[in-house]
Amino acid sequence: MDFFSFFKKQVKPFDEGFLDVGDGHEIHYMQFGTKKGIPVLLFHGGPGGQAKSAPAAYNLKKYRVVIFSQRGCGKSRFKKLLEENTTLNSVKDAFLLLRHLKINSRVVVGGGSFGSTLALLFALEYPQKVRCLLLNAIFLGRKKDIDFPYNEMFLFYPEAKAEFERLAGNKSIEAFFKEKIFSEKYKDIQLALQYYGSYENQLGKMQLDFKTKPAITDQKINSLKIFLTYIQNNLFIKEDFILKNIDKINDIPTLIIHNRFDFCCPVDQAWLLHKKMRRSKLVINEDYNHYGPGLNKRLKKEIEPFLKKIL
Repeated sequence: MDFFSFFKKQVKPFDEGFLDVGDGHEIHYMQFGTKKGIPVLLFHGGPGGQAKSAPAAYNLKKYRVVIFSQRGCGKSRFKKLLEENTTLNSVKDAFLLLRHLKINSRVVVGGGSFGSTLALLFALEYPQKVRCLLLNAIFLGRKKDIDFPYNEMFLFYPEAKAEFERLAGNKSIEAFFKEKIFSEKYKDIQLALQYYGSYENQLGKMQLDFKTKPAITDQKINSLKIFLTYIQNNLFIKEDFILKNIDKINDIPTLIIHNRFDFCCPVDQAWLLHKKMRRSKLVINEDYNHYGPGLNKRLKKEIEPFLKKIL
């Protein structure tokens, strides 16, 4: 669920660094565009993804795009990976980062997938800081949203379910693979990355491939550790928290873009959010998969006209 991995154009930041946010964590941040531009704060996906580069959807001559890798992610540094590593702390870290960068004005806030979850939570916590929301591949973070790839999608991939259950035995799938990724044995870690770590990224394919053995890096291990810990704790937020509190921010101008056939986060989440936010615009992109070139093109097409009307 990494929002930035699909934007291949690499642009050098005009500024980057680390911010000590407490609890033994330093988040890595980057700024793209122009310092005098309209500030844009972006959240990456995951949990466990990372911020890589400036999305091509933004005019870097006009905007000041701020992105950061959440606790334990990407280049961010930590003493203990999972110590105080929670969703709401990521929201707080974003606020601290804006203050550190002396961005006192309201900002454009965006994100995709789990990044859309964080963007909505940021708006709920700091509505006075948000000019508008730019969201895609909506993930509302409810228990059924978390479970969807491992429940409903198994209807389309019964062989994957059978393989996971064969490996897990009497344990739950999540508990089994969490045990493996936290193991000190190379073969256990490889198994977790080979199966569970690759599953969501393959949803929508005609045939899933669990034979390919991925290269093992500390970053991949940490990413899966974070992901499994978050989903086993329901993202560390109350059930249906976003929709139950959405009235607090339903007057914030919001652009919602979602692929029609998103096999990781079904489009009904975008529809529900749109119906709850009276100043929202919903664009259902006639494409498939969670991310991809088609969605990227639609983001580039929709974002600038939307912002021109709002800013």
